[in-house]
Order: sequence, then C-alpha cells, then structure tokens
Amino acid sequence: MVFMFNKAQIEISFNWVFVLVAGAAILVLFYNVISFETDATSDQLGRTVMERMSIVLSSYESSVDSVRISTTPFNRLLIFSCGIDGHRFSLENSVGSVHLEQDLLFSPPRVGESRLISWSTVLNVPYPVGRVTFLVDNMTHYNFSNDAKYYFDLFPGEISKSLNYVPPGFRDVINIDVTGDDLVVNGVEYEGIDIDVLKMGFIITGDEDLFNCTMDKIQERTRAINKVYYNRTYELNESVSITFYHQVLPIFEEEEIPSPANRNELASVNDLLRNRNLPRIY
Repeated sequence: MVFMFNKAQIEISFNWVFVLVAGAAILVLFYNVISFETDATSDQLGRTVMERMSIVLSSYESSVDSVRISTTPFNRLLIFSCGIDGHRFSLENSVGSVHLEQDLLFSPPRVGESRLISWSTVLNVPYPVGRVTFLVDNMTHYNFSNDAKYYFDLFPGEISKSLNYVPPGFRDVINIDVTGDDLVVNGVEYEGIDIDVLKMGFIITGDEDLFNCTMDKIQERTRAINKVYYNRTYELNESVSITFYHQVLPIFEEEEIPSPANRNELASVNDLLRNRNLPRIY
C-alpha cells in the first residue's frame, strides 16, 4: 500500500525544543563577565553582573556532553536558591539576583571561589525535552558509597568524587548512597522519575528544593511538548490507516513525563514507523 503525505506531516525535526535552553558554556560566561568588573565596588559589581546575566543566560551555547573547566579560579561565590519567587542565583553579599526562568540547570546551593565545572546533556523521555546543564566546582566533593557505584560511574572524571572516602580540604561534601533500590542523597530519598539524567540532577544539587525547582520547569516544558506531539499523532492517526498512532495517543494525554513502560512503548512504535518509512511521532 502506498501512502501520500504532505511535507508538513513528514517534517519531524522539532528543533525549536533545543532553542528553549542553551548548554553548559555557563561556566565560561560566569567567569568572564565577573572578571571584567574586578575594579568595581562590591555592590556595583553585583548589580552589573546580575543585569548582564539576565540577558545572556538565555543565549549561551555549548556542545552536548562536553565537560568544561574554567582555566582560572572563579573568585566569587554564587548562591542558588528556590523559593516563592522561583529558581534564582545571586552573588554572595551582592545586591540583586537572576531568575532562572527557563534554564534547566542543576547545581548545588553554593558554587564558586574555585574552578567551575559544567557539562550538558539532552533529556529524552524518550522524545527530547531540552538540554539539561550541570554546574559544580572543584571545592564540592561527591562521596559515593560502594552500593552507589553505578551512579559514581555516571559522572565525568573531572568532578571531585570518591568511593567511601572524603579527602580533606573541600568546602562542601555531598554524600550518595543506595538503600535497597532507592537512591539517597544527603539523607534524602529520591522519589522522582526513573531517568538517570534526573537522578544525576538530584545528586548534583544535593538539595531537594533546588532539584524540585528545576523539575518544575522540566514538567512544565514536558506538558507543552506533549500537546504538540499529541496533535501531531492525532493528525497522523486520522490520515493513515494503521493502529500505531492510535495506540500511543493516550500517553500524550497524560501531559506528564511518561512512565518507563510508556517510554519503552513510544520508542518501540517510533522505531517501527521509521523501519516502515512512515512518519515518525518524534
């Protein structure tokens, strides 16, 4: 049987998803902007940096999965917080803060006064939601128990990490353990979605509130993307006399990150559609 589709039906790039958020060049941005203002007073520096950050945070870019380390120590301390006014960061003892309204950024509460380390990766659920950026420094140490070695191996070697040992000289230490099948970070059990990228975010932050701040943005973005894919799948279901599109429509109706079973089903259906040269869902 031969199926005819117009270009709009077949086009599935969805590049707009990645325009919503940039990647991990944030550490270079932080360092360069603040270093430029070294002769200003502390308050003037803080206001200037915050104004510039609010403009450039939405436009920085980076290679996915590329780890970046600042070559010169970052001499200020960044404070990340999550409250009724949203996900924000500021300079310690400075005026003003930046609202991280769209950035899918995971970081511990304090970053700086040392070399900054960042990398980014694409969050797939299984369709891409956006780039997630991780930001840490070399004064924060991640101590994994032997039972948490699986997570130890997920993290790049550039960050400070160890198995069951905390070397001296670190400002902050985040402890990671596995109890039964449960991931536990600084004594708090992970109760989120079973996706490694999100578990890495929980580990990096070491702070439940900061993690949830970024997760709220991920959930909001997922709901918007689900609507797009629902409409696309619905239109394909109306145009093509096969059951593949119909069987996955209920998944997008949930408007949340799909469960592991639903993620597997979506990926399987998408592969079948590709192998049959039919328009894919994503």
